Amino acid sequence: MDTIKKLTGSTFFNPSAPVYSADSEFTAGMSFTPHRHDFYEFFIVREGTLIHHLNGSEQNLAANDLVFINPDDAHCFEKRGTGTAVITNIAVSTDVFTEVLRFSSGDVTLTVPRRPVRAALSAARFICERAVSLRAERDTIERLRAGKVLLIIALDAASATAHEAESIPAWLDDACTKMRTTSNFTEGLRRFVAIAGKSQEHLTRMMKKYYGMTPTAYINGLRLSFAAERIATTDNDILTIMYDAGFNNAAHFTALFKAAYGVPPRVYRKQNAMVFAKHLR
Repeated sequence: MDTIKKLTGSTFFNPSAPVYSADSEFTAGMSFTPHRHDFYEFFIVREGTLIHHLNGSEQNLAANDLVFINPDDAHCFEKRGTGTAVITNIAVSTDVFTEVLRFSSGDVTLTVPRRPVRAALSAARFICERAVSLRAERDTIERLRAGKVLLIIALDAASATAHEAESIPAWLDDACTKMRTTSNFTEGLRRFVAIAGKSQEHLTRMMKKYYGMTPTAYINGLRLSFAAERIATTDNDILTIMYDAGFNNAAHFTALFKAAYGVPPRVYRKQNAMVFAKHLR
């Protein structure tokens, strides 16, 4: 007998506009038991890293990862390590989801990704902004329309990424996924080469071809995401965070961080401290 709790759309949806959006925050040590639901759901990681358990498998998620959940999937979240993770979650009824899928492609099964996809930064920001607008909309007709538009945007973002990934060699896809683990990206390029099982030259060619960046750039992106999360959500010394992320040169780290986030690490911490303080008031 299946003892997994099942959530129903009637708990969340207005019958006239069966779409729902919310933000969820996960702090270190938080974990939940799996649940199912009778509606479709998709979410995007706004910041931080967390574990997503889906039908018995474990997915390591990071910022801008976009995940779709089908009805009757069993899933839950777990936050390991330190820091905070935030997701924006959107739920829609099966009728609305199926209508949008048929309108956009005519094929339901081929357009719902079954694994996380990394959305482009512009698409990720747009999805999060639209989700906020959706929550604020009181008119049911406009709310339903906004929900459909948001779903189309998310599907398009996932489809674009998925099509790019279709031709990526399995060994490269696997190596990139494994490198997202802290213990791997902190070790750097040598670890990437070892995991890939290819020469550094071949790995570099394939990374440029399929990801448009060098292995070092990919590693730096992972390290910067790690550092940004801890700078924003902890009081740990920034230099210590830099070393924990795998960097060993403060000037180089600051230059990369500023290029990625627009401000130096210390300013980034102050900005995020003001945001958190605003939410606590």
